[in-house]
Amino acid sequence: MINKNSYNTELFKVQFKQTELYRKLIDEYDEVSFDYFFEQHYITSSPRLLLATKVCSAVPFYYLSFIDTTKPTYDLGCGANIFKKYYPNIIGVSPELGDRFFGDEHGAVDDNYVKVHTDYFESVFSINALHFVPLSNFRKVVDDFASMIKPGGSGFLSLNALRMCECDTEFKNNTPAETEDWIRTQLNLMPYNFQVLDVNLEVPNAWIDGNIRMVIRK
Repeated sequence: MINKNSYNTELFKVQFKQTELYRKLIDEYDEVSFDYFFEQHYITSSPRLLLATKVCSAVPFYYLSFIDTTKPTYDLGCGANIFKKYYPNIIGVSPELGDRFFGDEHGAVDDNYVKVHTDYFESVFSINALHFVPLSNFRKVVDDFASMIKPGGSGFLSLNALRMCECDTEFKNNTPAETEDWIRTQLNLMPYNFQVLDVNLEVPNAWIDGNIRMVIRK
């Protein structure tokens, strides 16, 4: 399966800079990065500069523009729940406890969570939170995520392939190209309406925004 509506750095930069969201980010951060792989910023910048500069990635906002954030929108594995600052309708779901919990709802996205939330979310996303499983379970991860989207709804899912390969001896020694080919083969077998499909393993460890990105519309 080939990519569809992939992120275009220059085009999105022009469009996003006209939005109120961008103005909010610029007010809060020293720099807003539009790099497809935000990780590259850390390679090209000096350690001292990074320590002194507050930087964020604009990339997730591209994919979030494909889901209806005017409705209650669930962030599964929200971590610091940072997107809630920019989308008031976001409901952060986190498995963390104590001082590390920044969510609105406590929950771990396991088999029971998926079962209870079948056809539940009208708008949902998860960025680099559901990938701590073997890559051989890739289809199950996507199937589970898609099953929670209500008919007529949409969801954005992003995964970091390296996290999944690290959990799977079968793929641990694969080249990124071999892994990407396998992922695309699996995606070809899936019956979903991919409004966006953006797979790019040029950077195998995309630990900020992921390197397997998709928007599914039911």
